[in-house]
Amino acid sequence: MLNSLKAGLFVYLLSAAGVLIASVAPGNSLERGEMPPVVAQSIDPIAPIDNFSLNEVKQFYQTHFQNAGDLPEMEWTGRDDRGEAGDISDAFRSAILNRINAYRAFCGLPADIEMLEEWNQKAQEAAFLSSHMDWATHYISSEIPFFTKGAQEALARSNVLLGETGPRGIDLFIEDRGAQNYGVGHRRWILDPSNKYMGAGAVPFRSYDRREGLVLWVIGGQRPVESRRIEQAVVWPTPGFFPLTLYPERWSFSFPDADFSETTITATYDGDPVGIILEPLSEGIAENTLVWRFQNLARLKLRDGAHFVVNLSHIQIGDQSLDYTLETTLFDPDS
Repeated sequence: MLNSLKAGLFVYLLSAAGVLIASVAPGNSLERGEMPPVVAQSIDPIAPIDNFSLNEVKQFYQTHFQNAGDLPEMEWTGRDDRGEAGDISDAFRSAILNRINAYRAFCGLPADIEMLEEWNQKAQEAAFLSSHMDWATHYISSEIPFFTKGAQEALARSNVLLGETGPRGIDLFIEDRGAQNYGVGHRRWILDPSNKYMGAGAVPFRSYDRREGLVLWVIGGQRPVESRRIEQAVVWPTPGFFPLTLYPERWSFSFPDADFSETTITATYDGDPVGIILEPLSEGIAENTLVWRFQNLARLKLRDGAHFVVNLSHIQIGDQSLDYTLETTLFDPDS
């Protein structure tokens, strides 16, 4: 979906295990510069890693994904019968924040995202309303029961998920499955290099029409211009060593203001050529991004030690035409 305020069709996607993910949130560059002032959650920044060191990548994965510890209790205080969104524990929201920053550190991005108090509150209202309606959407009418302006504002600026919550919800946003998520917009907002502030709301499973949910406010929290990193590509899966358990259907390559309209891709898998399916370009969602997937993925037999080489040609950045080569080796974190 284009990141604009123009009217558009937003499809609600049903993926594995009955998870609903609303298509990408709308927004524009003016909105991205606005931010409330009060920080509610922060954690120590996560240092980037050497993605070409198997031991370092494996240790990072075990620390932040595989052995991250028991998920804290959500301790939701809401009430469906009263239309009360309630709140969740600081520990549960911090677990969400840690997963966000872990993904960003994996990509070599500033892994110092903080949660804003006002955005948390509005995202909480949005998560409750989405679950109460059993509907993952970015647009709601003021006529619906328990409507709030805060929920309406948050839904228009957030990644929205039903059927999962907590850190696992962040995993699904990064994976970005579903036919209408061809632009991997949820991933792009989370991995936007310029982002500094977000907000999160969550609700637990109460019944099959009041499912668990997660709303992650991702638009509007840019860091000051002078503190943004130098421009570089953001790639998922990352070059170097990459855990099989995080392998997505779609790959993505983002670069600020890049023109991918003439870009071509060739790739090999364990030395053999493999076909590429380019997804339609979706500009205006965080950074400009090229998205592709491999033909006959099921036949590739992904395994420990499998090696991809991906060549991207004719990426136009300003008056330069650049080429990139990405090499990614999969590993089994349990081996």
